Amino acid sequence: MPTIGEDRRQYFRIEDTVGVHYEILTEREAEIRLASFAQEKFDSPGRLQNAERQLQLLIDKLRIQNPEFAEAIELLNIKFNLLKE
Repeated sequence: MPTIGEDRRQYFRIEDTVGVHYEILTEREAEIRLASFAQEKFDSPGRLQNAERQLQLLIDKLRIQNPEFAEAIELLNIKFNLLKE
């Protein structure tokens, strides 16, 4: 059992590497890409909303077991949502 003043929390830093690829498009190529993106099913709002609901349910369950970890996941989700806007 921890004594008064003893801190049992653990802190960690998440370091990740992300590969990024880009290319400069002509105006015509950009139009073609935008048209193809509009047809993709991954862009459907219903699919994104469903994934968001499922994630929130898991975060709620996790909050009972490990509140700090659940908060970290929720903050990451918020960051991802801000990036997609």
